[in-house]
Amino acid sequence: MRKNFRNLGHRSGDAEKPGTSRPNSPKKTGTSRSSYSIPPLIPFFIILCAGIITSEHLPGFQMPALCLAIFFVISLSFIYFIPDNLPRIISFTFSKKVSLLAIFFLVGYYLAHTVFHPFLPENHVVNFADKGDYEITGTIASEPEELWKRVKFSMDIHSVSKEMVNHDLIKKNELPEKNGKLPEGKSKLPETKGELPERKGKLPERKGKLPERKGKLPERKGKLPERKGKLPERKGKLPERNDKVPERSEAMGKVQVNIYTPLETYRKGDLLKFRTDIRSLRNFNNPGGFDYVRYMRMKDIWGRININGKKVEVIKRGLGSGNSFRKDFIRFIEERIKDKNAAAILVALTTGYKDLIPDSLRHDFSVTGASHILAISGLHLSMIATIFYFCFNFLLSMLTPLLIRGWSRKLAALLTLVPLFWYAVMSGWSPATRRAMIMIMMFMAAWVTERESDGFNSLSAAGILILLLEPEAIFSISFQLSFSAVLFILAGIYLVRLNHNYLIREHNCLNVEKGSNLTVIYQYIKKIPFMKQVINLIWISFFATLGTQILVMHYFNVFSFSGIFTNLIVIPLIGFISLPLGLVSLGTYSFFPDLASALVSVAGYILSSCIYYIRFLGALSFTSIETFTPDGLEIFFYYFFMLLLFMRIAESIKKRDKTEISVFMLKGKSVRVIMLVLIIFSSFLYELWWIKKRFFNHEMVVTILSVGQGSSALLEMPYGKTVLVDGGGFSYFSRFDTGEHIIAPFLRQKKILTLDAVVLTHPESDHINGLVYIMEHFNVGELVKNPDKRTTSAYKDLMTVVAEKKIPLCNIVGADNIFEPILIKKLGKAEMHFLHPVKNFLEVSGGNDDVKVSGKRGKIENIKKGKTKNTVDYNNHSVAFRLIFGNNTIFFPGDIMSYAEVNLSQRYGNKLKSDILVSPHHGSSTSSTDFFLDNVAPESVIISCGWDNRFGFPHEPVIKRYMKRNIAIYRTDLNGAVTLSSDGVRWKISPSVKSLVTLQN
Repeated sequence: MRKNFRNLGHRSGDAEKPGTSRPNSPKKTGTSRSSYSIPPLIPFFIILCAGIITSEHLPGFQMPALCLAIFFVISLSFIYFIPDNLPRIISFTFSKKVSLLAIFFLVGYYLAHTVFHPFLPENHVVNFADKGDYEITGTIASEPEELWKRVKFSMDIHSVSKEMVNHDLIKKNELPEKNGKLPEGKSKLPETKGELPERKGKLPERKGKLPERKGKLPERKGKLPERKGKLPERKGKLPERNDKVPERSEAMGKVQVNIYTPLETYRKGDLLKFRTDIRSLRNFNNPGGFDYVRYMRMKDIWGRININGKKVEVIKRGLGSGNSFRKDFIRFIEERIKDKNAAAILVALTTGYKDLIPDSLRHDFSVTGASHILAISGLHLSMIATIFYFCFNFLLSMLTPLLIRGWSRKLAALLTLVPLFWYAVMSGWSPATRRAMIMIMMFMAAWVTERESDGFNSLSAAGILILLLEPEAIFSISFQLSFSAVLFILAGIYLVRLNHNYLIREHNCLNVEKGSNLTVIYQYIKKIPFMKQVINLIWISFFATLGTQILVMHYFNVFSFSGIFTNLIVIPLIGFISLPLGLVSLGTYSFFPDLASALVSVAGYILSSCIYYIRFLGALSFTSIETFTPDGLEIFFYYFFMLLLFMRIAESIKKRDKTEISVFMLKGKSVRVIMLVLIIFSSFLYELWWIKKRFFNHEMVVTILSVGQGSSALLEMPYGKTVLVDGGGFSYFSRFDTGEHIIAPFLRQKKILTLDAVVLTHPESDHINGLVYIMEHFNVGELVKNPDKRTTSAYKDLMTVVAEKKIPLCNIVGADNIFEPILIKKLGKAEMHFLHPVKNFLEVSGGNDDVKVSGKRGKIENIKKGKTKNTVDYNNHSVAFRLIFGNNTIFFPGDIMSYAEVNLSQRYGNKLKSDILVSPHHGSSTSSTDFFLDNVAPESVIISCGWDNRFGFPHEPVIKRYMKRNIAIYRTDLNGAVTLSSDGVRWKISPSVKSLVTLQN
């Protein structure tokens, strides 16, 4: 290994003593040559990552990549056998490196292509998605996860058939029903009640023979008359036989199954049969949004099934995955620890089951920088490995032959893998655990082969092996956090030891009188018992935070100032005390329950203390802040800056140590200083560009977000003013929060942390549920809503947040006879004209059905289905407003229906004219009446609705009305988020997905 990394991994006790000299070290006089080179495996790891990323973003070249890889392998083999005495056009060493790098790139491209863009046969499950109901059989492939009122697992599909046929009925000559009725002319055989009586005696034998026929049949006289004309041609096809058994076709592929209100307990390996449809996986398709399809493909899942437990039949029971032992131990912990939070954390640490941890506790761990403790990863495995290694090494060191030959450390490292593997299996053997296990095994291998100083090479080798086995791991959050944390720990400890060795040589620290004041203090502190370990833990926590903070901001949008102080207390207590106690109790509770119970109680007490400490820090306002989302270029700037800074600090230390200075280093210094200045200047310019885009933009941008069956829109006014209209939301039975998972990430990736106003059109679940999270985690200047009040939990939570944060509240309501806007809000050069609702309309409003309108003034003739004007509907109370910027207008009508549309049209007439209309009530047939559309006269309409929603929105009559008027139609279920930008003169409409809207889709 190069000199730069020679001391990496060495213990501080291995440093030189004063008065001694290193036999292989160069003299301090002169300028010896020292190459500042990169560890050899790092370029191969980087180029492998580049190949995987290229394949994910630029697919379609799988076979060319494979052919080129084979070509470079053959070329490399020829290079090795070419004699050295032949004339050289290019350096053989250079050719070998280029060939190897090309092979790694192409292999990465090919492997990633098989994961993200594989070849799927005709019988793959994706070809059966969204095509109706099937009879499906399959095997549960993962351990079922019990959630609220449902069970979730992945299932391997074996076969599908379009029709479900009862084969027993066919054998009985009973024809299957079709669409709930029997075909004409067919009837079921009468059912037999009871058992048939047994026959008594025998049938009488026949006496005599049948009489013989006398004479012959008379011959036919004459011929049959010939047929005149032709038979009429058959129209249509013969009806299919109803008694035909459809052939069952084999299928392959994995789907995610959600069984609601399950009636049985399912386990891994069960063979199930049911009839339902297979739905394809879809993204919301918002700018910068989470790629759910890619995430599921990384799990090799290609569809989803939602079904009621009554329709599921268990054909054959499986053996399970042996997790009953884990479930018993979970119950054992819950019975012994009174503090449910402490019990939940101990369960997560020992078994990997995290669903018991409440969201509030997760939030406390996140804001204090300790969330990594809750998920089993390399941190937990490394702590377990450290404990068992020291125990094995202590025991083996007592054997003199092993100690003399130096085998005790190597054997201890090998034995450590046994309990480490056991812990990884008992904790669920998750992908993150597998990758951490591989990484630790590589470092153990380096330790056994006495190459522990090659820390960077060991890390690179582990990364290469992981990506060759799981190319999709590069997009995993756990892999990125673990790899960056270990990389920065190695680099940081290298700098610390490099500087420490320099101080020992230069200042002769063991002689206190000759040392500097700072050095003397440092040495005195290190002599305090366990202080050396505390200092090392501080350094490790600091460098791990330094390496992962930008990724934590990118994925979790939090910056913790208390991470070092939290980890300094929590990691030793949880990692080196509570976790080992939990593992020992896991291994002994079946044989020594009293001992296991005592260990679990001690671990629970320690965890309760840690939770109290974390909540104390989390309650302090200055411990953490919520941040925007750094993009890919900002992450690149950060890590490239840290790389140059690392090289600059290492060079500065070596410059003081004259043994390392060289002409090459001086030249490298100039290059690195220039690059450091350039990267700082580039990042500064990039942030200035973001500031200009965010606060000094002259255009208005409106984004109609895709939030499923709901509605939400972001209005970005010129010069930084922002307004959020509604927050979307699923039903109250769903745990998916559109505010947390869709709207908040979208706002943060646009660097928006403050909203000037939030508009709630009406307090229905598909508009209000996502706003609670937004009001809690963003700075909101004002809440604008209608006067309606509801008793739902979402409305109560929203009003509680408004009261606690003292957010101004504005209720929109106007006089009944008003013909001008109720309220005009000016936001820079843009204006919001609020038009609805009016006071008297809140008391007398139409119901859910269409009204029949006649005449140019929209006279109401009748209300369908017996509805009267006194039927109250909260949709008709929606806040409706026009957004005006220059000559461009867009109309937001909320969920108003026919009666409210007539009221608006009668009061404002053609003043409703707008360039763009957000379709009322998600495209329902109860809205978008002809009279209303004639007054608004939009050129484009945007329908906010969920894909394949249970209401059937948008309804076909509404689409026909839009097409009749040549209105351009955009739908969030087909087009994703729709971005509208205006310079005050013309609109530019940019859907996330370009899809033509027709009556068929």
